Amino acid sequence: MYLRVIPNKLVCGRAHLSRYDLVGGSRTKISVAEVRRRETLSVKRGASQRQCTVISGTTKDGSGESFKAKPKRHQVFGYTKDRLETREILRNKEILTKFGTTSTTEKMKERRESFDSETAEVKATERDETFWAVEANQLSARQVQAKVKHLTRKGQTSAACALLRAALDMEPNNLFHLTTLGSLEAKRGRLSRGRECFQRAASVGGSASSVTLQAWALLETKAGKFSRARELFGEAVKADPRHAPAWQAWAIMERDQGQLDRARCYFKKAVAADESHTPSKQAWALLEARAGETETARQLFQSAVDAQPDHIPSWQAWAEMEWGCGNRKRSRQLYKQGMQCAMAQVKQQKRQQMKTQQQQRQSPPRRRQPFLGCLLTSWGSSEAEIGNSKTGMQLLRTAVDADPFNAQAWLMWARWVEDRGTITALEQAQEIVNVGLRHCPGNQQLMHTRAMLLLHLKKREEARAILQDLLKSDHLNAHALHTLGLMAQVDAEPQTALKFFKEGALYGHRGSAKAKCYGAWALYLTTLQQIDEAREMYRKGDEVFPGYGTHLRHWALFEKKHGSKEDARDLFEQAAEANPEDYRTWLQWGLWERANRNMEAARTCFNRGLCARPVNPFCWLSLALLEAATGEMSTARDVFERATRKCKRVALLWMEFALFEARVGNLDRARELFSIGSSISPAHLPLFEAWALFEIHNGEQERANKILTRLEVLGYSLSSFLHEDLSEVVRSRSGGMTRPHETCV
Repeated sequence: MYLRVIPNKLVCGRAHLSRYDLVGGSRTKISVAEVRRRETLSVKRGASQRQCTVISGTTKDGSGESFKAKPKRHQVFGYTKDRLETREILRNKEILTKFGTTSTTEKMKERRESFDSETAEVKATERDETFWAVEANQLSARQVQAKVKHLTRKGQTSAACALLRAALDMEPNNLFHLTTLGSLEAKRGRLSRGRECFQRAASVGGSASSVTLQAWALLETKAGKFSRARELFGEAVKADPRHAPAWQAWAIMERDQGQLDRARCYFKKAVAADESHTPSKQAWALLEARAGETETARQLFQSAVDAQPDHIPSWQAWAEMEWGCGNRKRSRQLYKQGMQCAMAQVKQQKRQQMKTQQQQRQSPPRRRQPFLGCLLTSWGSSEAEIGNSKTGMQLLRTAVDADPFNAQAWLMWARWVEDRGTITALEQAQEIVNVGLRHCPGNQQLMHTRAMLLLHLKKREEARAILQDLLKSDHLNAHALHTLGLMAQVDAEPQTALKFFKEGALYGHRGSAKAKCYGAWALYLTTLQQIDEAREMYRKGDEVFPGYGTHLRHWALFEKKHGSKEDARDLFEQAAEANPEDYRTWLQWGLWERANRNMEAARTCFNRGLCARPVNPFCWLSLALLEAATGEMSTARDVFERATRKCKRVALLWMEFALFEARVGNLDRARELFSIGSSISPAHLPLFEAWALFEIHNGEQERANKILTRLEVLGYSLSSFLHEDLSEVVRSRSGGMTRPHETCV
């Protein structure tokens, strides 16, 4: 093994010895241990700086590696402390030229760090222009593609694009490079650049390939030019009628546009083109599941896993459908079957790695398990949704361990930690997101989630800086634009907020955030009493992203106040059909039906909301109060008991349960429930107020005083009516026991 040794340089006031020596003008071998010993001595008493050139390789002696060298003209300096300081200043002459001389070591260190950072910035600027050109010159086309894939996975999309551009300078007609560069530019939101790449690819050889045309059609779909996308999809399937992914992508676009019949037709053609293409069957099954054709979806899922048993996304999608239909037992069985297939794949990969690493005697590198990570993320999120938080958290931790580059797993884990609602939980969620960003640098979803967590922690400027960085990397990021608009509203800057909402709605990437921007724009117009214009914005939001349940729910709430009952009910139905697992839709729909005296419809909505989210206290409370209002006291009591078992740490439920028992005359039971609720931290002020009023109403002034004293000890200020004579307040009230505050849902 031959090594290249750089001539010695003086660093930090002492000479570094080379792994060779000069004695009497002859070649001399010195072991590594001897070099280290001499370096240690040089720190204490100074050393000589010798400039030599390595001319031979390595040999072995009893002490380890050794080198041969021949002498070269050299000088010997005897260093004193003053001379060492002088040499250090000369070593940093570039820094001194820029910043001036100094007499303190700390300032010298700071200036050196500043100079190094500026040099790094210059190198980073030159990297795209020079570094990647050299890199592309040294790599083959296949190696370039592998490098691009690696850079994209690390979030370095701009570097991947720079490498592809450098490779295209040497191979201008490489279709693979052109198609990949166009797709990456579209991903970055630079649609015009991506379109240029696809046009160049289409002009090579006189006709474009099906893959290139398909990628180009996806770009036009992202730009909202659906007629042009249909033309390109038509050209793609004409170029290669057996290319099933093109038929599948066309079907998905039609499905997203609400054209279900067209989508079914193209899915059938995709399966006919290639019966072994399992993703087409899976996507078709998802379409039937969303359309309510669960039996047809089950048949398609079964066909997909029969054709390719190790296709984990099919197992995952099937399990998610069964979970949404309420078949939890069957869903867990499907998740387990998918895990078994994923683990079989992992074991097979490990056996292959061991074979390749057997001769090198090295431990095989740890490989990603992306399909297993996605499956565990889905399963963990589903378990956490129904209140099995412990199982859900364990599954999500296993998911990030199986695939640390799965940004969705980090997002879901942070979300469920954040749902605890405490400051500590928010900080823990932020730490989870930070770790996720270290594994998935530049991931826009994680960065946006981090900004939202900082907003909840009242760190507005840090959140604003992250959102602005997001817009620098992708100026069409509708999520960042929507959040910045909401921040401007809080800052009492309505015009600035409207600017962000308009930009996100008109120019943002197609998706749920674009619909959110239209909804926020409509809400702003509603405050100006421009009802027709606001309704038009809701309609456009539904057009750009059809079937988005949250947008439909907000539109239904708008029609509830400014439209007809039929329109509001129809929109609630659409929202519930689009996302049956959204408990907020069922809750708000039920409250609206209860306000319209449709008690049976309200009861159905509250029960569906509890099926979607069994740990939501507001669904339980709304159902219990509905049963009590209709005179079903035993049913209401049963609902309260089930609610307090599911949501033990929600003081609001214990207070309402106690007030219910007080109204029916169970005073001892009411006191017991008040006592349980008062032990929950943090203290719920309305509960103590209601308890005190309850005791005064029943002539227990001494108990009421103890309750109020306990509340003051906890550091809470009393509401104004409790500062008055409580007995007068009670005598002024007519009827039975009343709640001090109306429950807000």
